[in-house]
Amino acid sequence: MAENLSKETKELFVKFQQGELDGVLVYQTLYELTDDAELKAAFSEAASDEGRHAGILKNITGEVLKPNPEAAAKIKAALGALGMAALLERISATEYAGFDLYKPYLEYPGVAAMQQDEKKHGDMMAAQAKRIKG
Repeated sequence: MAENLSKETKELFVKFQQGELDGVLVYQTLYELTDDAELKAAFSEAASDEGRHAGILKNITGEVLKPNPEAAAKIKAALGALGMAALLERISATEYAGFDLYKPYLEYPGVAAMQQDEKKHGDMMAAQAKRIKG
């Protein structure tokens, strides 16, 4: 499919792909940093979805990318600075933004499902932030 993409669209999809790969590391890191069973379940599900998204995008771009460990390092620092609830609120907003980001590309295979997962992740992280706050 990569051969059917314009240069600009391919570059954008490669950025999306990198973001999804980095998202896997972010959620895996958060999983490792908590003992809360509900958070672990949410992070595990989100990491799995992000990995599937990266695979969908790889099928579109034809590119083989590696996750950037800097994303995981930044999430550790953000957790220390903000605390879990505030961090999850920010992650939720980012996931909702991803929903809007994918909207113009729904004709590509798998992108509509990815878009729905972004909303699901936003909802999950917002619910966990609310739960933690009490």
